[in-house]
Amino acid sequence: MSDFKFACPNCGQHVVCDTSNAGMQIACPICQTLLTVPQPPPTAAAPAAPPTPGRLTINKTAHQSHASAPPPGAANTPAKPAWGTKPTRVPVRPKKKSPLVPIGIVCGVLAVLAIVWFAIVSPYLQKKAEQKKEAAEAAQRQHEQEEKAKREAAERKKASWKLDLTNARFPERPASGKLHGTDFTVQNAIFQSGMLVLLQTNTFPGQFIISVPLKGNETLAGKSFDIAATSTNSTQPRIVASWKDPVETKPGVETYSKGYAMKLQFGSATDGGKLTGKIYLCLPDTQQSFVAGDFSIGPKNPVAVPAGGVRGTAAPPPSNPRMPLPHY
Repeated sequence: MSDFKFACPNCGQHVVCDTSNAGMQIACPICQTLLTVPQPPPTAAAPAAPPTPGRLTINKTAHQSHASAPPPGAANTPAKPAWGTKPTRVPVRPKKKSPLVPIGIVCGVLAVLAIVWFAIVSPYLQKKAEQKKEAAEAAQRQHEQEEKAKREAAERKKASWKLDLTNARFPERPASGKLHGTDFTVQNAIFQSGMLVLLQTNTFPGQFIISVPLKGNETLAGKSFDIAATSTNSTQPRIVASWKDPVETKPGVETYSKGYAMKLQFGSATDGGKLTGKIYLCLPDTQQSFVAGDFSIGPKNPVAVPAGGVRGTAAPPPSNPRMPLPHY
């Protein structure tokens, strides 16, 4: 057996060992690091000389005593790998994650979204939809009113004075027109004693009185008249136009038995005694008086006649709320 020396990998101290100690674990005599004695070099070592002062030597007995009683603090010092060898790494297996964890997270998120939807989003969207619907309905009503106003204005333009009503149509508006050069609107319509009276009772009171020829048990319901300006039929209706001009002292009256053009239609009587009608009447006067549009007559319509009555005709009697329904 021969000695060889090696250096402590921790503190660099040279340690002398016998070749028979190769592979054994010993403690460094300086830093007490647990060492593994390496294999001796391949060449033969020189004969060991007697130990000299200041030279450290170890033997199996010293190794065993140090191994059995490690120095203080050695237990807390991590073991050093053997000199010239690589530490063995133990593979760490990754922890398996349970598949239920992501499923639970997804379910929780979905539950929160459902609560938010039904508590906040859905009522908000419903309210917005209702507001949008109301706005659309309001816009539609506004549009319909505007279109109606446009149609009435167009019909008003179409309904003008002319003595040829062959292709004329009844305007879709309340009956109105001109009387003696002043705007005229039918505010009341009555039928009594064979006379259809279309009245205006505002600051310019006036009326068109039309004698309706009926035979025997004939009624106004469903009756129609189409009189041309060139007609000379002696049985055709007689027309009276009367008005009260504020600047004139006497009421004005004009009577026509021919020369005028008129279309007159009556609808069916309702259960309440109301009767609707349409008229387009144009007189051959210099002021081009005319009235055209829809009107209705009924038992509750009050009678109003301009001051002085109508010359050449009998004024209709005052209406009576107890009067029986007229027979149209």
